[in-house]
Amino acid sequence: MNTVVATDVSICVKNGRYYYPSQVAVIIRRYYEYFGRLTICGRSLNVEVLSASLIDVTDMIEDVIAIYSLEKSMLGLYNKRIIQAIKKSDLIICRCPGIISHLAADFARKYGKPYFAESMGCAWDAYWNHGILGKIVAPYVFFKMKQTVYHADYALYVTSRFLQERYPCKNESVAASNVLIEKIDEEVLKRRLEKINCFDGRTITLMTTAAVDVRYKGQEFVIKAIPKLNKAGIRVCYMLVGGGDQTYLKKVSKKCGVEDQVSFLGRRPLNEVFELLDVADIYIQPSLQEGLPRSVIEAMSRGCPVVGAKTAGIPELIDTECVVMRKSVSDIVQVVCRIANPEKMAELAKQNFESSKGYLDSVLGERRENYYQKVLKEIDSHI
Repeated sequence: MNTVVATDVSICVKNGRYYYPSQVAVIIRRYYEYFGRLTICGRSLNVEVLSASLIDVTDMIEDVIAIYSLEKSMLGLYNKRIIQAIKKSDLIICRCPGIISHLAADFARKYGKPYFAESMGCAWDAYWNHGILGKIVAPYVFFKMKQTVYHADYALYVTSRFLQERYPCKNESVAASNVLIEKIDEEVLKRRLEKINCFDGRTITLMTTAAVDVRYKGQEFVIKAIPKLNKAGIRVCYMLVGGGDQTYLKKVSKKCGVEDQVSFLGRRPLNEVFELLDVADIYIQPSLQEGLPRSVIEAMSRGCPVVGAKTAGIPELIDTECVVMRKSVSDIVQVVCRIANPEKMAELAKQNFESSKGYLDSVLGERRENYYQKVLKEIDSHI
């Protein structure tokens, strides 16, 4: 079958071969395994050097409709090629939110082609937290995502409730996070509880996994909370795992006088992330925009107590007592102080570890398998 994937995520090109970041490559491979070689309709970026996180997806790609400017795509300059691909397709997969995805959905409806909306995050949060231009565009993209998902023939949500309520689909959908946890070892929880038993409350290691050059990830609010936690008698070490320019967050750390308490560890492979999570006392996700953050579920699978902002699907995952208001330094301080004792941390560790089992790849894989088979059966009947 002919399948088009419409996305705003850039595909990297070098020497005629195509590459995606590892997390996206996993999803592309999943679509390829079910729907065959794919035509990618999305942004394209020529690169000279390949980072370690890029995965070769060339063998899964039939064709690429390269979009070099989102602004020009909104003005219709790429419409002819997009329309040609959609007219030849049997299914269009629209990864939402995204300017290109919503454009493809419009054409799919116009030409009577079935499309699949993959709801990865909230359009409003994604654009509203991107400066003045983002705030101008946010209402439009919010409306377009509502329209795209509502009319979709098929829809997948990474959340259990949040995105479904904000962007409902009139047709049958499925909830399945993109998190990838292959197994959960009970020994991990045992070691976590032993670690918590030795916790004295005077020093605490916090950790966040997210790009450090994306303001809406919210790490600055944790850094601003560190002096207040120190004053409350808790000496903090904050580990920041993630790639990107560290300049802004280092400036915040210096202004707060806590440079020696903030460690920038860069991008790390998943096995090293898990090792660092085992060192952390509390994982914290202060994001202003998310879908259902995989990093939170990964932390839960290591028995970490987790604190998270009241953003998108985060409150679905963690204890209500551990949810903080977005951008609230005082909330972060209060919650960390409240849960930083062995009894509460052990309770949260057990609760989170148990909850993470619902996100095992075997569990989510079966759910996707059943839904994708339904999609395939219906598409095949119309080809």
